[in-house]
Amino acid sequence: MKFNQKTFLGRLAFFSALCIFLSVTLLFYSCSKEKNNALTQTESLALTAGETFALQTAEGCEFSSSAPQIAKIDANGVVTAVSEGETQIMLKKDALTQTVAVTVSDPAIENFDIRNESHVNWYGRTYKAKAPDGREGVMFPLSNSSFEVSFYGNKLTATIYCYVDPVRKGQKTYFSVTVDHRTRTVGLDDGINELVLGERLTAGKHKASVVKLTEGRESNAGLLELKGESADGNFRFVKPPEKPSLKLEFYGDSLTTGHGVKGSNSTTAFETVNEDPTLCYAGVATKLLNAQATIYAYSGISLAVEGRYYPPLMKDVYRYVCSSNCREEWDFSRYVPDVIVVNLGANDWSSIKNVYWEQREEKVREFSEAYVAFIRTLQEIAPNAKIVCITDRYQIGREIDDKIEAAAKTTGVYCVELYSNSNGSAGHPDTEAGQIAGKQLADFINSILQ
Repeated sequence: MKFNQKTFLGRLAFFSALCIFLSVTLLFYSCSKEKNNALTQTESLALTAGETFALQTAEGCEFSSSAPQIAKIDANGVVTAVSEGETQIMLKKDALTQTVAVTVSDPAIENFDIRNESHVNWYGRTYKAKAPDGREGVMFPLSNSSFEVSFYGNKLTATIYCYVDPVRKGQKTYFSVTVDHRTRTVGLDDGINELVLGERLTAGKHKASVVKLTEGRESNAGLLELKGESADGNFRFVKPPEKPSLKLEFYGDSLTTGHGVKGSNSTTAFETVNEDPTLCYAGVATKLLNAQATIYAYSGISLAVEGRYYPPLMKDVYRYVCSSNCREEWDFSRYVPDVIVVNLGANDWSSIKNVYWEQREEKVREFSEAYVAFIRTLQEIAPNAKIVCITDRYQIGREIDDKIEAAAKTTGVYCVELYSNSNGSAGHPDTEAGQIAGKQLADFINSILQ
């Protein structure tokens, strides 16, 4: 038979087209069968905590959740969002299975109020007061005092009132601002400031915190308002993060406020820009322990011996909200610490050396008696707290250090010596000393909590 190339090519084209048709038909049939076999047409859900959604499912399905603490499902296929997070709902019928991805977000806080401590995490001693424009805010004057919020949106702005002591005229009040995992330091002038905490943020949940770095002796600060924006018009504040469970409390002087810690020359005069409690031993230990902390400390303050620098004595003012700005009695039930750290004596010793040298023995004894009385008072206020007394041969002086060690033995509390230097401004410890001493203290606290 004679080969007909034209006929062959025609038949080849026909069979090729037939194969393509059959393949497409089979694929369509398979997809239709898979779709018909789906136990639900819902592939994913986005809910807020407390919201419910009824899945439309094939009859006879069995249901389960991989994380019922985030979203649970009942026997009728009703999904209930419980708490923020992601999980999967599993559906099963005979040999068929299917999963539905569920994302749960926090519900919006209704009537958000910065003064409501369930809406805003406040740290440190705070009080309510009015700014010069008449608005009532929350004042957070002390070192390391801060606020923290969670929100959904693209921008968050804080209205903050600042007042710098006249001695520091022209200097700023400094804050550490963190949004999610990005931190920056900001200096604000006297008066009312509009501070953008974060902007052009991606969609989703964000956390913002503002920490006061300048101590209460040098300045006061208050939050007057928080306002947000969102590209989709759905900005909302939600429940703030869980606070760390371990609570620390510090009583101290400039060594605890981070006075001069950012300085690089011991002969340089102090400026507010060089103060940062998060970089001194107290802040470093707090971070290493994943704890929260209240710092009641003032540069120049003595425990009992009338000082050269800051007139009030710690034994007389510790019970106030703030020695400099609010002489209201502090309610100690608002914050019950697990560990109290006392780092006092440097200014008592400085005063003894420079003012009372001829009465040295009398003044050292006066300090010793006052120190014991102060520790016993703290034991009465927080009977379950571990109390740690700090000695520092470099900054405090041997005679006072010896009395601190003796007082710790007398009262049955702990005592630890920390590393120090004078490489920061005004002869104070620098960041290197803060890191070393903070690690020492954190390790010691861990040892006594075990």
